[in-house]
Amino acid sequence: MALIQYKLVLDKKDGYSVTRTVLEVDKGDRIQFKSNVPNAAILYQKDPSFKGSKVPQAKVAFPVGNKGIKGPFTVTKTFTRANRVMFKCGVLQSPQSPEYISGASKPPKFVPWPGKGQGTPDLDL
Repeated sequence: MALIQYKLVLDKKDGYSVTRTVLEVDKGDRIQFKSNVPNAAILYQKDPSFKGSKVPQAKVAFPVGNKGIKGPFTVTKTFTRANRVMFKCGVLQSPQSPEYISGASKPPKFVPWPGKGQGTPDLDL
């Protein structure tokens, strides 16, 4: 099972806070995505090792917004900080979008959000 760390901090000024960090994801664990952006998508840099045919793949934008497949996806190998798998978050612009240069049979364009991305598991900060 996944190794999850909860960090409890007491600050005299701001009170307390609790942050969650996933330190390890094991074979058989499940991951799912959720977004309030209808055309949200993710793009893994390398194989995220999910079981099944309709799962995120390396270097292929995968919709996770309102109409996307959000999971849960079953992990097929263990990930730690040493072998974590990174993904970018962003949106898919359809060929009908004014920002998208329309052309015959072009797939939607993945536009990443600013930042360096996320990973499985999280970085232990």
